[in-house]
Amino acid sequence: MRLCLYFLLLAACFSISYTAVPEQITALTGMTATLPCPHKTGKPPKTKSKKVVKGKSSAVVDGLSTDEMSKDQLEEHIIRLREELDREREERSYFQLERDKIQAFWEISKRSLEETNAELRNRRREREEAEERHRVEITIDGVSSSGLTRLQNAEKELG
Repeated sequence: MRLCLYFLLLAACFSISYTAVPEQITALTGMTATLPCPHKTGKPPKTKSKKVVKGKSSAVVDGLSTDEMSKDQLEEHIIRLREELDREREERSYFQLERDKIQAFWEISKRSLEETNAELRNRRREREEAEERHRVEITIDGVSSSGLTRLQNAEKELG
């Protein structure tokens, strides 16, 4: 699969026909290759039998297998691979830092939301208690004012 992806990348870079890629894979590796059609979704067509090449498989770089490369070419390839490894490690570190920042921001925001919700609950409770006190005061005022009215009426009748 990795080899197929490599050849697809080469095909894209060098404007090689997509249909020519399987023949190139077969020519270089001796293995039959089938690639899924890029316009259709789903699995690639199944083959009845696959030829398995036993032994050590060598990677193909710049059109040459690693077995065919000279010592200088292999050293250059190793340098490129190390540079790529360093870049990948730097990117991984960067993305881990970004993930940690986002996670910290998420936790801070979550905590802030919980605090705001708790404050909102407290204010609602205080408002309900104030409304209840107000109702009680109105009831008491109504009772006391009706009592005062009776007293005044009684004084008028007497006086």
